[in-house]
Amino acid sequence: MLGLAGADHLGLPDGELDRHLETAERGLRRALLSQRPDLLLVPSPLEVSPDHRATFHALHRLLAPIREDGVAEDGAAEDGAAEDGAAEDGAPDNGAADNRSAAALREAAAGLQILVYEINQPAYPDLLVDISDQLPRLEEAMACYPSQQRRHDYLGAARGLRHFRTLTLPPGTEAAEGYRRLALADFTTRSPAQLVAHLGGAPEVHEVREGPRLSVVVRTRARQATAPHARRVTCSSSPFPGTATLEFSRSRHSTETSCPSSESLPLAHFLPSSSVSWSST
Repeated sequence: MLGLAGADHLGLPDGELDRHLETAERGLRRALLSQRPDLLLVPSPLEVSPDHRATFHALHRLLAPIREDGVAEDGAAEDGAAEDGAAEDGAPDNGAADNRSAAALREAAAGLQILVYEINQPAYPDLLVDISDQLPRLEEAMACYPSQQRRHDYLGAARGLRHFRTLTLPPGTEAAEGYRRLALADFTTRSPAQLVAHLGGAPEVHEVREGPRLSVVVRTRARQATAPHARRVTCSSSPFPGTATLEFSRSRHSTETSCPSSESLPLAHFLPSSSVSWSST
């Protein structure tokens, strides 16, 4: 219907792509090395959907370490010291193999044109494409998703955004798609937060945080849980998998968290209630 030569599916769970960024990155690497595209389209990091933002973040993970000067991120030459890929004692030289992989990825990404596209959040495009004659195909494609369309008018939203993009185009243009053009250097010279800001977003809002999530049950003593009152946090075991129980008390000291975890789990926000509040980090 859309004229695609094929499609690869990674089988990652919906709504949890930020928990599988390494797998998504490996999938992107395989596709880039095997297909050697000239054009790559990726959702905008300003999207409302966390999965859309995580897709962009996975691409940044893949492209950021590439160096155009032929030097790996750790400063070693990509040619490697052992041309045959083996160390002097005959053991496999993983460093040389990594260098060859980095060189292949750099070659595949050289000259790659990257277009950032918008789905459910208007972005800041620098390229508008008239797709007026493609509207019937869009409607035909969306007809393949009747159950989703019954829940939400995705087709109406898609048409609305494309109609909005015609405001600066000549009369008679029915629909247009907006894209933001990026190059490899945009990924190798900017952190994810810097690139989000460059594209017009707010890093504190659109940041994709890696690592596990923790659902928290908040207990308070004779008061609602509000941020000014939460000074000391103590973790205790919880009967529910993936959750922890926190108890708060007032103190003049800065916030401290004592959690049986090897990773930092910053408290994001509070949802006050008269007894128990839920929060996610």
